[in-house]
Amino acid sequence: MTTRSAFHSFVLLCLLSAVCAGCQSFSAMSPWQRGSIYPFSFQPYARNEAPALKELVAEPAFAVYLKTRPYLLGISGNGRYLALIVPERSRETCRLDVFDLRYSSIIQSFNLPLGSASKEPNGDEYIKLVQNTVKTEYQISRGVRPAILIPGYHQELAGHGSLIFEEDDLRVSLTTPAGEQWTVAKGETAEKDEASAYTIPLTPDRQTWGVIIFARNRGDVKIVAVSAVVPRQVYLSPSDQQLAGICQSVLQSSKPCRLLMRGTGENDWFLAGIEKKKTEGDGQTGYAGEAWQFTAGDLSGKRLVIGSKEGIIEGKRHESPTQPVSYYQLVLSAEGDAEEANRLTVDVYNREGNLFRTLEWEWKKGRFQRVTGGS
Repeated sequence: MTTRSAFHSFVLLCLLSAVCAGCQSFSAMSPWQRGSIYPFSFQPYARNEAPALKELVAEPAFAVYLKTRPYLLGISGNGRYLALIVPERSRETCRLDVFDLRYSSIIQSFNLPLGSASKEPNGDEYIKLVQNTVKTEYQISRGVRPAILIPGYHQELAGHGSLIFEEDDLRVSLTTPAGEQWTVAKGETAEKDEASAYTIPLTPDRQTWGVIIFARNRGDVKIVAVSAVVPRQVYLSPSDQQLAGICQSVLQSSKPCRLLMRGTGENDWFLAGIEKKKTEGDGQTGYAGEAWQFTAGDLSGKRLVIGSKEGIIEGKRHESPTQPVSYYQLVLSAEGDAEEANRLTVDVYNREGNLFRTLEWEWKKGRFQRVTGGS
């Protein structure tokens, strides 16, 4: 595992605080307990309602806070909308993103002034306008305190399994006591970034949970993935192991198949393969890596794109390669207005390591449809 000494020291402090509090449960553990290091005028997540933006952005300690993590402003009463604040590069402004958790996507963003800039006449009126939009249009008024998902530790969901964060893979999975897993949030970021994950209950009955993965590097904080998790619905779909099993049965290889990525929300696709190596992402792609062989398609496994040593197979269509295939380079990315990866680009390499063909598919109407495929 990549060394992340600063974050792990912070995690250790959280654990020690929990012990001192008398065996406090992990689900409630967070870095914003009493005795906060922040000035009394700024106590993160101290209220049950979303804080007023005017007071929040004017507080100098809030700008300091944003250098290390995003701030969860609040959620709507029905758990559909969520507002997150992240810093901008100028350091004098921040950005408020409103997410629609049905689609795990941003539906509106606002740039806000920080510190003294927020007290300018024009800034004051603009902040009021943003506050009104967030509260009236999206009904975001409920404050909620996020919990940190510590890598390797399970957060129990009261009889609905548990959530676990795999830091190196930027993946949050819902897992059962039997060991079955479902990827519920996954992203890509630069290797030098430090990654963390939050969880929050989106509904009072704790039947729906929110997952937020974010990364930071030298004061730059960015959101990697946001997702809503309803365990009883997640369990109706094939597990990660079952999807890897579809790949294994199709490729008939002695080498193990691995689930590389699966869609969330309405994007019921998966990508699995015999991974050669994962390449460094740019933070915009859903997945980037190399595979000896791969499969991609819908969760039923009935409509598949297969990349094997014998070439590309789509249903009854089999395209033999013009040169012996060594491996495939795979990139899943978001095209157009899509917030989630919806295009699969495949580069085919020969035994000399030279690229000799590029193909592309777009996820449409429940299957990957060929876009380009010239040599």
